[in-house]
Amino acid sequence: MEQLQHRITQFQESYPRIEKFYSQYSKVVTVDETISDSLLDEEQLYYELSRAIETHVDEEQAKIRQEEEEKQREENERLAKEQEEQEAKRQAEEEAARAQEAAEAVKKNSPQILLSLFLFRLGCCC
Repeated sequence: MEQLQHRITQFQESYPRIEKFYSQYSKVVTVDETISDSLLDEEQLYYELSRAIETHVDEEQAKIRQEEEEKQREENERLAKEQEEQEAKRQAEEEAARAQEAAEAVKKNSPQILLSLFLFRLGCCC
């Protein structure tokens, strides 16, 4: 009996520290019917506890939903960026191909172009 009394006293002394520790990680709800004016009946206690649990579950589901939405948004942004990079790469490749074709055309037609320029400067028309 003495050991039981000692444990109860020890718990009462350390409860504020325990409550502070656990309140950092979750919600601590204290139900003490000795401090209320009216005694809590079993149904009222069940109602309060179930309401607290439902609130906690709703909050957790909202957090999960928000995290999922954030992940989805980040994935969409990543895919859009990847698509933009691929489009830019494709356009650069097309532009390089056109430049290569133009360079080849100039090399192929350079004697004719030079002759046309020479004749144009002389004032002759061909």
